Amino acid sequence: MSGKKRTKQNSTNPVWLLLGLLLLIGALVGLMVYRSGVLQGDGEEEDLRKQTERYVFETGTQQVFADVGGGVAVGSSTGLQILDAEGYTILRSVVSITTPAIVSGEDTAVVYDVGGTVLRAGNTDGKVTILDTEETIISATMNEAGYLAVVTEETGYKGKVTVYNAEMEKVYAWHSGTNYVLSARVSPDCKTMVALTLEETGSGAHVFSLSSEDEYAAFYAPGTLLFDIAFLGNDRLCGIHDGGLVFFTTAGVEDGSFSFEGRYLAGYSFEGDGFAAVMLSQYLSGSASTIITVGYGGSVTGQLTPEEVPQSVAVRDKQVMIRYGEYTALYSQSLEETNRLAVAQGGKNAVFTEKNKGFLIYSGYCEPITF
Repeated sequence: MSGKKRTKQNSTNPVWLLLGLLLLIGALVGLMVYRSGVLQGDGEEEDLRKQTERYVFETGTQQVFADVGGGVAVGSSTGLQILDAEGYTILRSVVSITTPAIVSGEDTAVVYDVGGTVLRAGNTDGKVTILDTEETIISATMNEAGYLAVVTEETGYKGKVTVYNAEMEKVYAWHSGTNYVLSARVSPDCKTMVALTLEETGSGAHVFSLSSEDEYAAFYAPGTLLFDIAFLGNDRLCGIHDGGLVFFTTAGVEDGSFSFEGRYLAGYSFEGDGFAAVMLSQYLSGSASTIITVGYGGSVTGQLTPEEVPQSVAVRDKQVMIRYGEYTALYSQSLEETNRLAVAQGGKNAVFTEKNKGFLIYSGYCEPITF
């Protein structure tokens, strides 16, 4: 018999190996659920609906809201959350954002960090697409069809516009070599992109077909600083500045204007079907005292000076919803009241989701309303 001490051999039971493998798979699946918000298997979808209370959202700072898929999208310092029409959370994407902003289309919402690089798109299927940028984000817009136009800084240029289709695939890019880009929009038919730039003598709107890199038209507003533009049709646009509205075509032809006549702009919306809505105040720091709807070309289609101070205004299609202290009222484009509902005080905002329907936004929760 040898006098050497026998070394103990390492051996592992196959059962423990199998259990370890199952635990690893479970951890990976859990990570996937956390990142996507959706677990799919055996033809059944297990989403966040059963895990959260209805009509409740995270209370991050600097909250912004948008309608999407009949529900509400919430952007904040903690990321993006989407509630469906029944108030269930169907998506949550957690990310740190310093200055959140939100845009949305029919079934997609995008939250991004103004002056940062975070950009996340979430849809009503629970899918999150990470579109974080290398350069600083200036602005982003989305049309109803889900086409996204993102303006970023770009080394060696005065700005860059990147267009994504409804599947969040990059389909177009334009670099500005001479003028700073402020914002960009894609037409309702998803064929045209217009970029708003800061020119030496004012503002410019440069028009491109998404099938070509060559600019085919431009509109200039000398001596005027336009800070936003929007399509009021496939070939009709509206620009807004501190003193009024200006209308022009995709051929670069001016087609009317509307003056605020010395009143101060307290808010505006381009969400109307073929019209813009502006909220005007007699005082620089005052709340909106007059609401006006303006059709393409500058014609006033409605004007309202309510007795109570509007808390928020939401526009969709041919309707305008105004929230006051103790009730919310629904108006036509001509701003004739068609219905009103008594509501609880303390609301922060209102979201219009479809005809005669919307949500009132409170701190940490929302309330569905139907007129």
